[in-house]
Amino acid sequence: MQREALKRSLPAPAFTRSSTRTVARVCASVFLANKQGESPVKFVQRNFPDDADAEWLTRAATTPTSTATGLAATVTAPFLRALAPVSAATRLFSRAMQLDFDGVYQYLVPTYSSAAPIPIFVGEGAPFPVVDAMLTNATVGPTKKILLGSAVTGELESASAESAAAIIGSILTYQTARAIDHYVFDDQPADDIRPGGLLYGVTPLTAGTSMAKDISQIASAIAAAGGSVENIVFVAGPAAAVTLKLMSSPNFDYPVFGTGAIPDGMLIGVDSGAIATGYAGIPEVETAKSSVLHFSDDAPLPINDGVMAAPTRSAFQMDSIHLRCRLNAAWASLRPGTIQVIETNW
Repeated sequence: MQREALKRSLPAPAFTRSSTRTVARVCASVFLANKQGESPVKFVQRNFPDDADAEWLTRAATTPTSTATGLAATVTAPFLRALAPVSAATRLFSRAMQLDFDGVYQYLVPTYSSAAPIPIFVGEGAPFPVVDAMLTNATVGPTKKILLGSAVTGELESASAESAAAIIGSILTYQTARAIDHYVFDDQPADDIRPGGLLYGVTPLTAGTSMAKDISQIASAIAAAGGSVENIVFVAGPAAAVTLKLMSSPNFDYPVFGTGAIPDGMLIGVDSGAIATGYAGIPEVETAKSSVLHFSDDAPLPINDGVMAAPTRSAFQMDSIHLRCRLNAAWASLRPGTIQVIETNW
């Protein structure tokens, strides 16, 4: 009953174009409220009185156990997109199948395994064709924990609330976009820690002699696997993305997402309708003023007497605030062959 009452009194925010600024305000408010010994929600109400989304998200992100369940699909996905608006992965996921993992361990999504056409015209008195639909299950989930962290010096306390939001937002945006793109578009299998990369098990196509031939190859291979040509999204390294946008025909209307997380010459084609993604729970934003962190962006170690983790820094000693954002996500390809990749020559 308590959860239902909260759900009615705290409707999920309707994210707008300012959602990136809203998420930055949430993170900044948690940071500055901690520093000033104030409730994050009261800080938002005082400094951003016209941003109802920021107030709702701050309340949800700082008191997740008292927030109604069943909101992950409508809150976490927009939150992640707002946190990393330039990420190729989050832009792709906005076009994909959305799953809500609240109370669900994993999904088995049935897909039709055949792309062959069936006859639809029959002669008089002839039997009509009946398709023996062979369905296969694509597994999506369970969700895996994403932790994003940063240390910000106490001098930020003297900045205005809006300036602090812009600074903290830019830090987390860059970190999140590069990190999530790296995992989504790599070729590693799923394990106990992370979902599998979308390129796992994908054999690269042989590069053609021109941009047009490479694009045609990708589209043909996706169509042959039963994918939709109309739903194709191209993801490319920085140079390939810019080249494709500059040199393609004005009639080329497929989305092109560039990312620095993949090699410059790589071109990926994805049937966005054959991708599923989902989230569990509400994003949580936490801060600490007396914690100790091991500063390593690729292989952090636990800090204890038996491990030499270096360099470590104390928030209290350095007059800084440690900020952490946590959420749970999953993604998967639903149909083999609907993701193709080429190492281009152009």
